[in-house]
Amino acid sequence: MVQQSKFFYPLGKETIEDLVKLVFEPIKRGESVTMIWVPMAGRRVVTKFVIENINLFPKIISNFNDYLLVYIEPLELIEESARGYFRLVGKSLVDACLTREECRGVISEKDLKVFEGDKLSYARLLSKVNELVKKVADCGLEIVFFLGEFDELDFADGVFYNNLKFLWLKFAPLVHFVFLNREEIVDLDKIARYKDLNELLLQNVLYIPIFRKEIDYLIDRITSRFKRKFSDKEKNLIKASCGPHPYSIVVAARTIALFNGKKVGLDKLKKQILAHYELNAVSGGVLEVLSDEARSLLRRIAAGDRVEEETSLENHLLSKLGLIYKAEDGRWRLYGEVFEQVCLGKKEVVMTAGSSQDLTYSPERGAILFRGQPVEEKFTTQEYNVLMFFLKAPGVLKTRDNLGEVLWGEDSYDKYSDWAIDQLISKLRKRLIKVGSASRIVTLRGRGYKFIAANS
Repeated sequence: MVQQSKFFYPLGKETIEDLVKLVFEPIKRGESVTMIWVPMAGRRVVTKFVIENINLFPKIISNFNDYLLVYIEPLELIEESARGYFRLVGKSLVDACLTREECRGVISEKDLKVFEGDKLSYARLLSKVNELVKKVADCGLEIVFFLGEFDELDFADGVFYNNLKFLWLKFAPLVHFVFLNREEIVDLDKIARYKDLNELLLQNVLYIPIFRKEIDYLIDRITSRFKRKFSDKEKNLIKASCGPHPYSIVVAARTIALFNGKKVGLDKLKKQILAHYELNAVSGGVLEVLSDEARSLLRRIAAGDRVEEETSLENHLLSKLGLIYKAEDGRWRLYGEVFEQVCLGKKEVVMTAGSSQDLTYSPERGAILFRGQPVEEKFTTQEYNVLMFFLKAPGVLKTRDNLGEVLWGEDSYDKYSDWAIDQLISKLRKRLIKVGSASRIVTLRGRGYKFIAANS
């Protein structure tokens, strides 16, 4: 049953409906779509919501039952390679098929197992993916692959992109791609790297802004989530510092909730938010993916230059993404004060109460913290559970059987795989480095693994 709560939609209902229409109008024409999202602004959450609740939009997609929607989540890659990616494509397609009566019957036990191991060569794996796509197409369904974080695949090369293009060519118009990117691609140097696939990437380019009209809705959702009432002054502080950036709003609200019990004044709250490590890191991530020209323009706007006298910004990338907006006085402004100070190069960062310089497990919050802030969004569910298992007892040996119980629970005996454990530990080590923490998972040959605490 579909939840009818006011807070069910990750963004306002009308905004979500507008996004669905923008994406599916080209798909109805047999085309593909590239969506440019602001980093950490809800790309994954909104996309998965639409996939899981496509039945909410019958007026926009009257034939929604004709589509099989498949999300490809790079965080679930066990092997960061083209072969690993197509294995994930096959596994994700099988999982999606099992949710639909139309194609559940054509999925065999062999299909369920073929994408789990690492025995197939790259060429054979591609063949198996093609066979599975044909089975789904023969059931009368069109497949829409939502390719998450597509511009962040470090292993991707010309051969990989061309293989994706071949998959589309072989089954068009029954296969569609929705590329979920964070970087501008309408640039000769950037689009050239995608080889033959660039034809699909450029068919329909959509810029998804952070929506100023959604600020109150997002704050109301957070109010419900934290089960506390934010005062009007606290809400205005969140609006001014974070603008409509969804993830930043969550972090700011969490910070206010943390300090609320200490009766901290508004001025100190503002100082904490503006100097918050995670908020500054998010703004830095937004800035990082922009061109030098865009960063220079942001610095000028942040410094108060009247740039609108020199160029029209209504159709500029920064405006399309909602990173800048025209204020009531007619001047352009950046979306939030934290983003503004990052653009101006102010980098002073203080940690929130109870912070640590590295990874810790907080029993009070039931979460893993890095420098005092939750990092759940940066790991897959399996990685996070294993890391929590390590951090609850750092320095204690964890056998492979122990890890198997964490990964597969009561089914660990039937599902146990040394290869899967090796791959997950390898992936977790790389993820820790990306987060900014040294990987201190030590292998004790023949015995298992141990996580060495920073002060050991």
